Amino acid sequence: KDLYKAEGERQALLVEAIAAEESNNTGKANEVYAQWGRFDPAYADRGEARSEALDGVLKLQKVRQDQGLPPLCT
Repeated sequence: KDLYKAEGERQALLVEAIAAEESNNTGKANEVYAQWGRFDPAYADRGEARSEALDGVLKLQKVRQDQGLPPLCT
């Protein structure tokens, strides 16, 4: 049960980070990375957390394009 909850929290932080990066809100992104690092030591390095979030941004934009939508929300 704890593992399931932890995975849900990690995914929620990833979604927050993706949204912050995509909207160019670096302040919010940095807050999320700090929180993520405290929650999961594997992401204590801000660069590692940001890399995962930016990968998510690219994947999300590809899904939008594949569906005939613009890559960025406006």
